[in-house]
Amino acid sequence: MRRAPRHLRHRCPRRAWRGCDRSARALDREPSLAADADRREGGRTRPGARAVVSVAASDCDCIVLAAGLSSRSSGHKLLKPVAGRPLVRVAVDNVLAACRRAIVVVGHEADAVTAAACPEPAHSAARRATADPDRVQIVHNELFATGMFSSIQAGMRAVRSDWFFVVPADLPGITPAIYAAVASAAGAAAESGTPDGRNEATSLACIPFCRGQRGHPVLLHRSLIAPTLAQPPGGGPMRTLLSRYPVHRVDLDDSPGIVADLDTDEAYAEYLREHHPPHTDDLQAR
Repeated sequence: MRRAPRHLRHRCPRRAWRGCDRSARALDREPSLAADADRREGGRTRPGARAVVSVAASDCDCIVLAAGLSSRSSGHKLLKPVAGRPLVRVAVDNVLAACRRAIVVVGHEADAVTAAACPEPAHSAARRATADPDRVQIVHNELFATGMFSSIQAGMRAVRSDWFFVVPADLPGITPAIYAAVASAAGAAAESGTPDGRNEATSLACIPFCRGQRGHPVLLHRSLIAPTLAQPPGGGPMRTLLSRYPVHRVDLDDSPGIVADLDTDEAYAEYLREHHPPHTDDLQAR
């Protein structure tokens, strides 16, 4: 597999995410993958050439959005149990089964969410944000009250991979197989190019849909970091920003979990009834 060009290979200091802003600003030119392929051919595009891009979920970081106020749920929704684990831990475990790292952005009730999100015994290391060996990094978004966009920005400062996912932590139905499917679709879209064989308009984002409804996880190329960080923290939404760039749509009509967030008590109860019904012995014991 061809390595990404040097200007796209971003490394974040081990001690924390400090210093990432400068690297992100270096991406202001927003180079396309197609242009990178052309440069590797000495600035000439071969007749009929297509960009060869392999995107694997296992090479991607994933920003897990866990900073919200949980205002539509009684109690903090991310701390509610799902099959014996806090909801946020289910999301992190699914990410770690598919992706290279989980970047968990916390804000509201940050200490409790951090403790629930970090796989034991990695909690203390992850909380210090030096979690390379543990594959979990905690990022605190002090501006979480301004909305999800500021949490995406905070998570982007910690991204190291060329491609990365963004996913809210309240979608337990997003399985490792879904991450793999979205990454595979992004790679296929990059290889396909345009109908006449030119490598133009390579997608910088891949968004899954289920029966026409937009879902998660969203896969982004790191050239989108700089324009995102250039926006005010209360800006967004991310959908508006992505409308300016080539985006690939992948239909996952048999994966309703990509749109089934547990934002309310009713949604949480319905999910438990459907996916984790109580055992007959438990019912008889009541």
